[in-house]
Amino acid sequence: MFCVEICDGNVETVFSTPSPILALDLTWRAIRAGFSWRVLHEPTDSVLTVDGLTALAQRHADGDPIGTQQLGQIAESHAQSARARLN
Repeated sequence: MFCVEICDGNVETVFSTPSPILALDLTWRAIRAGFSWRVLHEPTDSVLTVDGLTALAQRHADGDPIGTQQLGQIAESHAQSARARLN
């Protein structure tokens, strides 16, 4: 289970999901919005970095066509957003 905590300074929201792909999507959205965030991986409550979460999402997607498609869509959306900020 992944617990994604997102805070904009006034409001804190917590999402729980078994999917590292969804957790990565939420994290990238928080980063793009400029919000602070933290991802805990239960049951150990270890805090994950974006790179660590990305690696877990990739491992989860490997061998799963639907997971691979979801991760690809999320990565493309993140890349498009990054390109738009550069323009």
